[in-house]
Amino acid sequence: MNVQVGSAGFLTSIQDQGRPGHRRSGISSGGALDGFALRVANGLVGNDDYAAGLELTLGKVRLRFEDERMVAWCGGAFSARIGNEKLPAGRCGFVGEDQELMIVPPEEGGRAWLAISGGLDVPLVLGSRSTDLRGGFGGCEGRALRDGDILPLKERRFEIADKRRFQTAAPWGAPATWAASDNRNPVLRIVRGTNWDRFAEGAHRSLLGDAFNVMSDSDRMGARLDGAPLERVDSGDLVSEAVTPGTLQVPPSGKPILLLGDCQTIGGYPKIAHVITVDLPMAAQLWAGDSVRFHQVSLAEAQKLLREREEDFARFRVGLSLHNSSTWSSFSIPIWAKARDTTKRFWIWSAPRTSPAAFMRAIRRPFSLRSRRPWPEASPLARIPALPIGKISAGRRSQFLRRKFIPWSRTRSERSTPWPGRPVAT
Repeated sequence: MNVQVGSAGFLTSIQDQGRPGHRRSGISSGGALDGFALRVANGLVGNDDYAAGLELTLGKVRLRFEDERMVAWCGGAFSARIGNEKLPAGRCGFVGEDQELMIVPPEEGGRAWLAISGGLDVPLVLGSRSTDLRGGFGGCEGRALRDGDILPLKERRFEIADKRRFQTAAPWGAPATWAASDNRNPVLRIVRGTNWDRFAEGAHRSLLGDAFNVMSDSDRMGARLDGAPLERVDSGDLVSEAVTPGTLQVPPSGKPILLLGDCQTIGGYPKIAHVITVDLPMAAQLWAGDSVRFHQVSLAEAQKLLREREEDFARFRVGLSLHNSSTWSSFSIPIWAKARDTTKRFWIWSAPRTSPAAFMRAIRRPFSLRSRRPWPEASPLARIPALPIGKISAGRRSQFLRRKFIPWSRTRSERSTPWPGRPVAT
């Protein structure tokens, strides 16, 4: 099956998580500028993290589908519609056969990432389907999409249950901070670079205290920043070293350059700092004229923030697996529990066709949850090395399952009835 591009917009390209492992050959890792947003969108439609989707930049994008598909998007302040129905960011939507999806960007610019159930089925180049626009390979013939392009889709992994009652947008979705990047006066957290001490104290104060404006000659390789020049202590030449997305380089002009996903593999400019990984989604939304500030954190804090995000995403994936089941708990989930006031240990198994709320109510006392391995192969928890969940009071059992384990944003009245369009595994 295919999707037909009625309107391609400007600089819309096919991207996935990039092609790591080839930087020693001078090939950029590339991929979606906000790989985490694409991972979230892929999870919502039942794809794996590395499925190829679309990166949208400017101009109206219209897509027409030859068969029924699930779609989801995350990113900037775009607006999306399936027919006449609005599809919010971070929500899974159903597109019927021969139905059109339209996405309109904000006037001030931005980027968004669209996932389609099954994923785009373009040829692999060096292990990735990403488009390298400078190299001219990958994606759709190594270029941005054009009006009239026909993109092949992989076989979808889910069928839609109870289509007659299916709503366009699912009532549950990703957390708001994952679905849409807040780009209003962003503050990017940084750690010191290897050449931090080569800059004067005044440069350090300017970097951490002043605002910088994004210049118009920015692209997927990097964002050029205009502000107070960052002066060096010495002007000697440096040996070219490896650089990565997030590296903050300072050329002789003193105007820093924030490297992004398509950056080169090595560079000779001094590296004053690096933007931490969890803030790269905000960096991907920077546009000409935007103002950005920097805040210094420790390397330990940056690593802690990344670990917490990945743990949250693992729980999010588990919740999506439960939503994508034909019943809420069609498989048994073994959980080791220990009462806080005793040394008694006991097992709890989720009963087939039991709602998550009923499952949590079956536990009669405060407890601590800890994952146990090996899990049964049928359980989505088998994909998670460890899932420490922490102590839960008796009054917050159902809240824990909805907020920490299963993504849930339905109202009280909506929760009284199951979502009629839940995807079922084929």
